[in-house]
Amino acid sequence: MRVIPQRDRRYGPVVPVRVTLARKDPNLVGLGIGYSTEDDGLRGRITWEKPLLNTRGHSATAEIGLSAVRQNASVGYRIPRGTDPLYNYYNFEYGVQHEDRGDGIESFLSALNVERVRRLNHDWTESLFVRWERETSTIADVERTTDLVLPGVSYGRSRSKGRPFLSWGQSTSFELLYGSRELLSTIDLLKSTVSFKYLRAVTPRNAFILSLQYGAISTNDFSRVPASQRFFAGGDRSIRGYKYRDVSPRENGEDGEEDEDGEAIGGRYLEILNLEYNYRFLDRWSAALFVDAGRAFNEFDRAYSAGAGAGIRWQSPVGPFRLDVATPIDDSDRNRGVRVHISLGPDF
Repeated sequence: MRVIPQRDRRYGPVVPVRVTLARKDPNLVGLGIGYSTEDDGLRGRITWEKPLLNTRGHSATAEIGLSAVRQNASVGYRIPRGTDPLYNYYNFEYGVQHEDRGDGIESFLSALNVERVRRLNHDWTESLFVRWERETSTIADVERTTDLVLPGVSYGRSRSKGRPFLSWGQSTSFELLYGSRELLSTIDLLKSTVSFKYLRAVTPRNAFILSLQYGAISTNDFSRVPASQRFFAGGDRSIRGYKYRDVSPRENGEDGEEDEDGEAIGGRYLEILNLEYNYRFLDRWSAALFVDAGRAFNEFDRAYSAGAGAGIRWQSPVGPFRLDVATPIDDSDRNRGVRVHISLGPDF
């Protein structure tokens, strides 16, 4: 869609516009390739989209992703509803995923999700969903299969001002899901997650970014909680200076007790705090200083892990490209050293 103003003094304060519309291709195919130092290594992705299946605006999607540690495939079908179909719709999605990072955890997940999405006042988006999951996880050399039927609700909102460098931004999200043995789940499970991110430019060249994450799981049998539902920390979106998912309770696999040199098994709770300062020194370039702290844990007396470092940012058309160099600053000797984190994407 292209909108061109038709400026003419005869119209006074009213500015007519000319709108030109172009129909999308009936089939959209996308190919992607990338590399992550912290997550998948070399990875590729193929996507297919049918944006218009019929006169009622139904659409369909499919995706296949391949990497050394994760392979996944999914299909989706969307039915618009109401007067604002971009934000009000029914969505049906089924997918499978196999993941083996060589860190003692391997899982195979099948998931079916049915949700109703609607736009609320003040730009909030609500999702009411029912999710079925069957996951076979190998954690600390113990293999278990868990079935979960999870009704839940999520709310989210993201707003920002300024281009290409943001002068203000704020995003908030909440999710609550519940599973019960009386509702066909293997275990009782109540899981909640909350995240908050705030950006404020105090001058045209100086900005601060604060983000918080919190998560909690209540269950009658944590040993049967699958790997995808447990909490881990570490990596470029969590605690920089640490390997991806390396901050976690650990188990030696023999007697089931926690062991700092054992395998990461995931925790019941998650707490993450990030604070970053950005200074723009050129038109599309900025430098950053940051401190991250957090923990994925089972007991509240567990110490926090912290990392600090510096980075460089380049404002690309699809969001900032980030290159960070960080190191742990807590008392743990196991994670000493410097790590490089690379990421690309919008802040909000």
